[in-house]
Amino acid sequence: MRHPVLITAPEELPVTLEAVKQHLRIEASVTEDDAELQEKIAAATQALDGYSGALGRALVTQTWQMQSSFCGPHIRLPLAPIQSVVITYDDAGDPVTVDTIDYQLLSDGMGWVLRPLTGSYWPTITSTDSVVTVTFVAGYGAPADVPSDIRLAIMLDVEMAYDRPEGERFKALRQQYRDIVDRNRRISI
Repeated sequence: MRHPVLITAPEELPVTLEAVKQHLRIEASVTEDDAELQEKIAAATQALDGYSGALGRALVTQTWQMQSSFCGPHIRLPLAPIQSVVITYDDAGDPVTVDTIDYQLLSDGMGWVLRPLTGSYWPTITSTDSVVTVTFVAGYGAPADVPSDIRLAIMLDVEMAYDRPEGERFKALRQQYRDIVDRNRRISI
C-alpha cells in the first residue's frame, strides 16, 4: 500500500477563532492578533489531523485516496473514523467499481478494514498491472462533531504557542496536551 493522498481537504478547522479567543480570554472585539491566532489554529490542527498527524485520525470530513490490491483477506484503511468508501480497479482497460453490497466496512482494535462479505472473495483481476484504488471519506463530520477533548488539545497547543508560558504552567499545559493526544492516538498500521 502506498501512502494515502488527500483529495479534498476539510472546509473548516475543528476549532474556531472565536473559541480560541474565549479560551485565551481575549475580548472578541480585539482583532490585532487574529491572523496570528488563525495560523496557530491551522498549525495545531495539522499536527494532529490526517495521515501525518499525531492522532492518525481525520478530524473534520475530508476525502482521501490510496492504492491497494486484492492480495489479502482485507484492505486496511490508514485513518479513522470512516464515513464511506468506494473501491475501483482497472480490469484490462475497463474501469470497474466494486459494488458496496459485495464488501463490508468493519472496525477492529487497529482501525477500519474492508473485507469481502462472508463466504465471498475479492474480484479476480485479469490484468497483472491493475491497480486497486480506494477512495474514502473520513472524519467525525462537522467541526462540532470532533470530540471536545481533541478540540481542547488544539486550543492548548495554540495557548502554548501564543502565550509562551514558562515553568510549571508550561509543564502543566504540555502534560494536559500530551494526555489528550495519547488517549486519542490511533494505533498505527
